[in-house]
Amino acid sequence: MRVPRGHPADMSGTGYASLLVLLLAAAAGSAVVDAERAEAVVAGRLEWDGQSDCMTIGSTVPVYSPGEESPAAFLVSLDPTGYFVVCGDDRLEPVLAYSYENRCCPPGKPSGPMIDLVTSDLHRRIEHAGLMPEDAVRSNRALWEQLETGGPRTGPLPEQWPPAGSTPTGGWLEENWTQNAPYNTCCPMDLIAGQRSVAGCPAVAMGSILHFHAETNGTRFDDGDDYYHNYHEYYWIDDDHQAHDFPSWGELNGLLDTLEAHYASGAPTIEDRAALVYASGAACKQVYTASVSGTFGVGQAYDAYLRFGFDRCELLFESSDSLLERMSLNMMDAMPVHLAIVDEVPQYGHNLVVDGYSTDGYFHLNFGWGGSANGWYSFPLSGMPYGMNYIEGVLVDIGESSQSAEEGVAPAAGVLSVTSLTNPSASVLVLGVSSDRDCRVSLLVYSLNGSLAKATETDLQRGETVLALPLNDLPSGVYVLRIRSGSRLDSALFTIVGQ
Repeated sequence: MRVPRGHPADMSGTGYASLLVLLLAAAAGSAVVDAERAEAVVAGRLEWDGQSDCMTIGSTVPVYSPGEESPAAFLVSLDPTGYFVVCGDDRLEPVLAYSYENRCCPPGKPSGPMIDLVTSDLHRRIEHAGLMPEDAVRSNRALWEQLETGGPRTGPLPEQWPPAGSTPTGGWLEENWTQNAPYNTCCPMDLIAGQRSVAGCPAVAMGSILHFHAETNGTRFDDGDDYYHNYHEYYWIDDDHQAHDFPSWGELNGLLDTLEAHYASGAPTIEDRAALVYASGAACKQVYTASVSGTFGVGQAYDAYLRFGFDRCELLFESSDSLLERMSLNMMDAMPVHLAIVDEVPQYGHNLVVDGYSTDGYFHLNFGWGGSANGWYSFPLSGMPYGMNYIEGVLVDIGESSQSAEEGVAPAAGVLSVTSLTNPSASVLVLGVSSDRDCRVSLLVYSLNGSLAKATETDLQRGETVLALPLNDLPSGVYVLRIRSGSRLDSALFTIVGQ
């Protein structure tokens, strides 16, 4: 069941406790990170990002993982808005999460979905920091020193999807939805509490993604979708729609008819959004209460996307091959991802939307809390000596690419697709290419840090073509191939081995 979890009380150190922290840090091979170091890191990052003239550091508070005596991180709030989460161990990269558009949580005690993720993730990262490759630790500490001393940024500037400043939220989603009114107005009444149920984070995440694509695939509900609501209150959806004041399937189908008509005219209403949220929740077979609504596992959300006709959607897990690479490829193709996270038990969790990627390893998270806690979060593509056991599941390839990942390029008209036929590859990558016309195409190979590694052009004839792309000049690793002809483009992920 997806419910909010509690937070440990803030800790205040005595002189003895401070000495103990120093000794433990030294034994673990890390230097102590305090509020002063955290603020120095943020000041350096503000300079790098060109934000130092419009943002100032406000409050700084420690963030603790459950049962730990030393801070896992420091939450540095910005004025007029924004935040940074700075890691409490300098073997790790300095900045775990940040935003220039949103607050992380209300002033005072750190809480909320971003803090839940931070404490669960950092507990594992710090616990296993001693297993990190030495070059990864050296690289992280060099970055600490650069930021703390005000050194200039080195290396290529990161590339970002969507481009910075191109959307109002910072990610591909252009709206920040919530679980409360008006998005829950079609949800069942909680008769015990005497209030309307909240929408549920799986429904809000799914509804936001469907709304982004403006697509329901003509989905309509019938008696085959009935299910028994067996949590808190016990009733049938949709048979008990009158008693709990929510739409019957017939009424919901009418609302979906209206939604699709408004999509066609380009003017969906807030009532349309509420109907889509409830339809998503019904497809997920959620349970509802006035305080928390949701599912018992990410598989229910996967089934819901299939119910809505998104047959290409795939459910991945933290152990899946190239998980983060698949996520980054979806971001380049403007396809938001549905992410389910849990705590270590697991007992509690949250469903959210990943809707942006930067080649310095950050993904943009939209938590469905009206913008609160949204921000860029570091999921490193390498150097992690442990499984990300807080990831319950990731739903990728939802819908079709909505627009080019390059700023200013209109959505593709016509068919141009590419598939890697030999993956992984050693010296030659064999590609299957399909085009609806004769054309000249560009083949661009990018490394995961965003740099262009190889570029070539070739002529295609209409129909199916097999191409061989030499790779013997590239080192081993994971790459993104983009094929482009005019406004038509497609992408594929591949791995080079044995170089």
